[in-house]
Amino acid sequence: MTVLTVALPGVATLLLVSVVVAWLVYQLLALLLSPSKQANRERARGIAVLLFAVVALIVTIVAVAKSVNDASNAKEGENVEPTRVLEITLLPWRVERASIRPLSKDVRQALPDLASACLMYLGEGDGMLVFYDVKDGHAVRIPVSSIALKTGEFPSGCHVPD
Repeated sequence: MTVLTVALPGVATLLLVSVVVAWLVYQLLALLLSPSKQANRERARGIAVLLFAVVALIVTIVAVAKSVNDASNAKEGENVEPTRVLEITLLPWRVERASIRPLSKDVRQALPDLASACLMYLGEGDGMLVFYDVKDGHAVRIPVSSIALKTGEFPSGCHVPD
């Protein structure tokens, strides 16, 4: 799943709302500007299209800027919450501080440093838990069945500069 497919429903909903608002503005302006005059109807249509374009541009700019900010915060070890606008989830991703505990001796030996690593939990897919290691700056994939996961805080051995 890509960022685009995760964010698309919220962005599409806001764009649909902007189409409805633009259509309503067009209808109102056409009514107020005397529907018998073709030039006024053309002007109303132009205003509605311009309104939609402005809203679409604002939604796109805010979504991109917020995405970049969220990625930067996660990279620095800060939790990231979904972005909601008027109860519509625009950017649904969540990134959380995490601590893990190996469930077997074999896993503990294979991943000796991960129990105290500064990991950000990104999600799960294909039987793997996906993390971002804040100190090493790379992704870590671990089978779901090999560890116990606790989100919300780093392990006591992790120290990320504020």
